[in-house]
Amino acid sequence: MPKSNPLLASLPTAANRLGLALPAVLAGVWVAVFWGEWVWHAAERMLMQGGVDGIKNYYTLAWYLDHNEAWAHFEGMNHPDGDLTVYTDGHPLLAWGLRMLGVGGGASVGILNALLLLSLVPATCLTWDVFKRLGVQALPAALFALAVGVLMPQWERLGGHFSLAHMWAVPAMVWLLLRLVESRAKAGWSAAYALLSLALYFTHPYLGLMASGWAVGAAAVAWFVARGDAPVRERTRTWGGVAAGAGVLPVAVFQLVVFLLDTHADRPTDPAGFWKNHSSLSAWFVPHHGPLARQFSDFVAALDVRWEVRAYVGVAATVLAAVWLGTLAARRFRNVAGASNFVPVAGGAALLALFALGWVFQAAPILVEFLSPLKNFRVLGRFAWPGVYVLNVALLAWAWRATRDRQRGRWALTVLVGLGLVESADWHRTLTAQRDVTTNEFAADRAEQWRPVLDLAAGRHTLALLPTGGGKSVCFQLPALARGGLCLVVTPLVALMEDQCQTLRKMGLRAEAWVGSDGDRILDNVRFGPAQFLYLSPERLDHPMFLARLEHWKVTTVVVDEAHCISQWGHDFRPAFQKIGSLKSAFPKAVWGAFTATATAEVLDDIATQLPLNFEVHRASMRRANLRYEVALWGDRDSVLLHDAA
Repeated sequence: MPKSNPLLASLPTAANRLGLALPAVLAGVWVAVFWGEWVWHAAERMLMQGGVDGIKNYYTLAWYLDHNEAWAHFEGMNHPDGDLTVYTDGHPLLAWGLRMLGVGGGASVGILNALLLLSLVPATCLTWDVFKRLGVQALPAALFALAVGVLMPQWERLGGHFSLAHMWAVPAMVWLLLRLVESRAKAGWSAAYALLSLALYFTHPYLGLMASGWAVGAAAVAWFVARGDAPVRERTRTWGGVAAGAGVLPVAVFQLVVFLLDTHADRPTDPAGFWKNHSSLSAWFVPHHGPLARQFSDFVAALDVRWEVRAYVGVAATVLAAVWLGTLAARRFRNVAGASNFVPVAGGAALLALFALGWVFQAAPILVEFLSPLKNFRVLGRFAWPGVYVLNVALLAWAWRATRDRQRGRWALTVLVGLGLVESADWHRTLTAQRDVTTNEFAADRAEQWRPVLDLAAGRHTLALLPTGGGKSVCFQLPALARGGLCLVVTPLVALMEDQCQTLRKMGLRAEAWVGSDGDRILDNVRFGPAQFLYLSPERLDHPMFLARLEHWKVTTVVVDEAHCISQWGHDFRPAFQKIGSLKSAFPKAVWGAFTATATAEVLDDIATQLPLNFEVHRASMRRANLRYEVALWGDRDSVLLHDAA
């Protein structure tokens, strides 16, 4: 019998002594390696990857903390009606907590970033304890927990949909459900799970419904598998109580709160997306990131799996699933869960995965009409997340148990998990590279931008004097998005038009700049796109192509950039700017914004005279801390230049 290595033999004992510190350290190292710079600059940056969802998430949270008066009703969008806070992706529960602590909107950006990026730590710790309860030793349990945590599809939500990107949510559901199944004190653990579900509903309704559905499904599976251990009445009383308390009660409370607080009578009853965003087996088992995805890029592209429903289980789970199916084919069934208490948890996740596939609704569409509220959850594919997580946990726990007396099997399993970590490392490098380094626009030193933003968003005509580089474009782009419709931006600078359009398009917005001779195509894109922004010069305002299309556009915002050009006292006076006033009669309900960086008090007064719209006027300081003047006395000019060059 070969001698064991004393160092290797001592590792399990050392790992047990470390306890939760072991998975926490592993998760912390991973975050530091791949996301460390973002954590370090959490207060200064916004986690953005194009699109508008990211900025919307930050905006709703920051605006609520700085300006909202009501607690449950958000006043910063859909003016003048507002909306329920739970429908804004604004982290209602977090917002309420930060508001009670007196935290401002600018600081909330850094707090949210840190909470999201560091959520891998509690997720890994919870998963580690789940593995321990399934019979896996402390050290491999920590490695497995990290491998599962860094693979979760929620990581892709860090470009937007931040309220869905809390990595701890699914592991917390699993941990509490497992404790509930294990314990005889069902009522206590059901109450704990119900509180978690309510917290998730007020983080994002998707997470709450996920938790409720999982509890009901797990209770149903537990009732079924216990059929030989207890009479029907006893099983029904026990697991029916769990389904009601942990699953049905939270969703009922949430719906009651919404019913009592929601004042909107015209909610859409048939939102788009329900029939398009089902999950699929290819969304689970075909790699969409990492080296394998690049190797088989043509095959992956041909499958055309929508980004919203991707839930890749990883190379380790794919291989282990094939091995497990092989054991079934050979009639050597082994408990996938690794412990009988895990069967209800896994079964509930499997039912959610079937729900995510949408096969039942495709086979019987009439069911959707009877369950019409489900249409509001237009991305069914997200309900596969618990299944992906549980599949990884169950297969790894099964493989650990199956290789108990097989050293080579244990080494093969370790290598397989290592390959999974390599695959995830490649993915996380890609994710960090895709984040746009966007300054925290809600920081306290950006207050000079907030006031024009809020006035425009509230429908008040706004005239703002901001320094060059002071973020004038954000001051009209944000409220224009909030107001909807088309925003006309009149500016004399072609380079500015093209630059801002390119930036907006990178964010997933529809923007057009009327430059060059292709006016017909551009203006048709504005009408039929429909575009959200149209940039044009003042000389285009009396062009026949422009005038012929005015009646077809829903213009809600008109912006005059470089507004000092309106004034005859301005240094860049352009007569064409005086035609802008004609737009008032064309779009009488539009709100106007005029922005400039170079205007004296006389010029500002003249702008207000040329555009008599009762402007709210904002003047920011022109002082720039990063610029300075220096006066030097020159003696021998040539010697000074040579000295500086050296």
